[in-house]
Amino acid sequence: MHNNKRYIIIILLAAVVLFSSGVMPAARVSAADKEETVEQVSFDESAYRRLKSHKVHAVKLKGNLTSMIKEKSSGYAVVQGGCTDGKYAYYLMVSSATQHGRVLKVRIKDKKVVSRSKVLNTWHGNGMAYDSKRKKLVVIAREHRKQEITLIDAKTLKVTRQENVKYKYYKNAKSGLTKEHQEQGLGAIAYVEKYDCYIALEKTYHNLLIFDPDTFQAIGFVRTDITEKYPGTYQGIDADEKYVYFLLSACTENYSKQPYNLILALDWNSEKLLPVVNAGGKSPKYVKKSWRCGNKKTGKPDAVIRIDTKHEAENIYHTVDKKGREHFYLSEYYSHLGYSRSGLYTKRSNYVYSLGII
Repeated sequence: MHNNKRYIIIILLAAVVLFSSGVMPAARVSAADKEETVEQVSFDESAYRRLKSHKVHAVKLKGNLTSMIKEKSSGYAVVQGGCTDGKYAYYLMVSSATQHGRVLKVRIKDKKVVSRSKVLNTWHGNGMAYDSKRKKLVVIAREHRKQEITLIDAKTLKVTRQENVKYKYYKNAKSGLTKEHQEQGLGAIAYVEKYDCYIALEKTYHNLLIFDPDTFQAIGFVRTDITEKYPGTYQGIDADEKYVYFLLSACTENYSKQPYNLILALDWNSEKLLPVVNAGGKSPKYVKKSWRCGNKKTGKPDAVIRIDTKHEAENIYHTVDKKGREHFYLSEYYSHLGYSRSGLYTKRSNYVYSLGII
């Protein structure tokens, strides 16, 4: 009995000490509270470099992707989407006959092939991005599946989800995202970790659509003004916190006048998404009004970067080094005649080029 009293006195004294010192046990946080807690994101214009128009010499890297995927020219031998997680590069190799694809996973450091996926029903897969939060490859299709996004596990290279994007919040035309815009489909895609969103390129008008990565709902509409002055085939896009990089392929109608590829860099005024990113909650928020990107919000490029490669560029992506510098890469596809015992055939080659820091 005396021992029990002694323990009670010790506990009471300890409580008095904690209270007087202002140190109290931490309150329990429910799972719901954790889900609603959002780390606030900010934007500082002065923290980002300002791009200028210039020319870039592309350095061809060793290795033909056609040989690396171990396919004949008649098989999965045309590179389409490409992206990286910083350690590995991923290339979607497509069959012209079936429009299905195989993912080739290559270690950047030594160009060693790590894995080759089985045949995936991606339907052309014109654009591909790496979602660093969910560890997924994000692929867009085209034609009759032009609104479709396919998610592929970056480790197993297996499809985990296939679903069309949605325009729930843009049923009226006040935002500018009319039915005409919604129906044209997607041409390329990128992911920005800071804002945790997908940026997709409209196939025809080349505006930008912002999608929530979990629901595939459109949450933003960004206008550009590049189609008239820069016509051609926009094969891919890449993005960071400030710029979206449009890859304009040399394989266009005016090919003879443009034997090179262009990167059009536009400031996408990403700070417009801050209210969306910082809102929190389970339901995706969205920006009701469209906004302009590019040079002083005119919708025109901030910089035009000319690359001295003359074949059809298919994708663009970048890595970030320890100093925060971005190193860019692109992949090119071209076909030429080959000869075998059975006669002439179309030989397909795919090479990766380093663009350095642009």
